[in-house]
Amino acid sequence: MVTYLLYALSALFLGVGIYIASRAIFLLRDTRVKKRQIQETKWQLQRALEQVESTDPDNIIAGLQTLSMLNDPDIRVKAIRRLNELTQYEDPRVARQAEATINKVSPLHDH
Repeated sequence: MVTYLLYALSALFLGVGIYIASRAIFLLRDTRVKKRQIQETKWQLQRALEQVESTDPDNIIAGLQTLSMLNDPDIRVKAIRRLNELTQYEDPRVARQAEATINKVSPLHDH
């Protein structure tokens, strides 16, 4: 009787161990995916900052659109000076996009 109880407990602990191990593997996989997504987003934000500093209106607009989509507080601080400058840009498309981006990333903007 005791032997069967030990077998049952062993099987139970083995099942719990397998469950914990599988959860750890899934968690690790999920963490790696999220890390890649974060790295990709950081790269896109850096590229957007470079585009916003460009003199080519099409590059500037592309950068503004990216900043608007990837609204990140740290980047917002880095870009706000340039965004304000771009609202007075000679190309009206750039000025409108800069204004729209400021409205989108502004902390006062309702999300």
